[in-house]
Amino acid sequence: MIQGTQITCTNGSYEIVGQIGRGSYGIVYKAISLSDNKIVAIKTPANKDNNYNRYSTQKKQKAIDKIRNEIKQLQKFGKQAEKNHIVPLLDWHYGADDHPPIMVMPLSEGTLSHYVRDTGEAHRFTCDEFLALIEQMLIALSFIHQKAFNVIHRDVKLNNFLLINKKVYLCDFGEGKEPKHDWTTSVAGTVIFGAPELFIPEKIESGDPKRRVTHKVDIYSVGLIIYNLIMFAGNYPKAQSKLYNLTDEDGGCRENAPESFQKVGGLEDHEKTSCIKYLSQLAQKNALPFPNEFVQAFMRFLEQLLCPIIDDRLDAPGSLKQLKRLKDIIHPQIIQFEVNCPETVCINTSYVMTINARYKGLPFISKWLTIQDKTHNNTIEITEIKKTDKNQYQVTLPGMAHEGRYQLSIIPFDPAYTKICQIQIHITPE
Repeated sequence: MIQGTQITCTNGSYEIVGQIGRGSYGIVYKAISLSDNKIVAIKTPANKDNNYNRYSTQKKQKAIDKIRNEIKQLQKFGKQAEKNHIVPLLDWHYGADDHPPIMVMPLSEGTLSHYVRDTGEAHRFTCDEFLALIEQMLIALSFIHQKAFNVIHRDVKLNNFLLINKKVYLCDFGEGKEPKHDWTTSVAGTVIFGAPELFIPEKIESGDPKRRVTHKVDIYSVGLIIYNLIMFAGNYPKAQSKLYNLTDEDGGCRENAPESFQKVGGLEDHEKTSCIKYLSQLAQKNALPFPNEFVQAFMRFLEQLLCPIIDDRLDAPGSLKQLKRLKDIIHPQIIQFEVNCPETVCINTSYVMTINARYKGLPFISKWLTIQDKTHNNTIEITEIKKTDKNQYQVTLPGMAHEGRYQLSIIPFDPAYTKICQIQIHITPE
């Protein structure tokens, strides 16, 4: 389409401003809504390749079918799409003989691929930024995988997450599929971001290669995106290079493929070492309270996403639960704080109290707890803190010389989660 072209969809008309991107099967234009002057993005099927060679009739139809499939998937998600990090469908036209299908979407700031490539190694995520990106990707997949929609995206990659207001939104549902069962003969996805089972058949029946494709193929792809975010643009695990060498131009499997896709996938030892090195730098830069625990927990999480054995790989809800545990390591918090102690103590006698502290994340009570004598405005030295049960600690104070009002404060590494309890202690003669 040329600049100034006007097109009409179901809910309104738009004027093309210019082309902003293209892929194998679609072209994206910047456009303006003629009803409210809002800037939007419009996607139409491509009829030429990146070298402007015309597509065959079959390939043109495939491009049209992909756009129509994407419209169908996004319509199904409806108004819930945007809050679940799916790019919303603003308007559409299914197309006719003289009119290609058209999708209207919000204009993005680019893809996650652009963000990683443009910022490069000079950019270092904060831990909160890093985990927020991962969480948004997993929220999107958890949403489309749920029983109500039962959609497998099959082409999750950096280019298919759009950045809008510094948040990521999953797009390009052209390969989206609602599986009736786990087995398929079709091939879909991008090799460098695809799970092995998308390309390598697990068995052959009646001459047809059968691939076991479940919702977990999308989770494997998120693992590869995370690896790319850690190692920066253009870095992929060696397993993806192996997979690339085992597939032909159409993504099908070559004759020299292994008997099982489980022989391809996961991270090699030197790749794990590289990830650990970066994550350790990230933890050090952000002064995380438990750097070693965070790095170890994150690597376990990443390896569960990239597990080549489907049944052992995390699903989307399980991935979100594991991610929550990682966030709790960064932001440990006390969610319950109670003090049990005698109201009266003999003068100059050590004083023992019991603290019940239920927490999220890793506890560090000995560093968090302070006790102040509010009557005389001084801090009491703690003689000993001993854990006696899962959420219970015994705190011993030195001999008490006078009665008064005492304040116990638990101040975690994030002060927003501070808990305070006040007690009154009476002193009696020996």
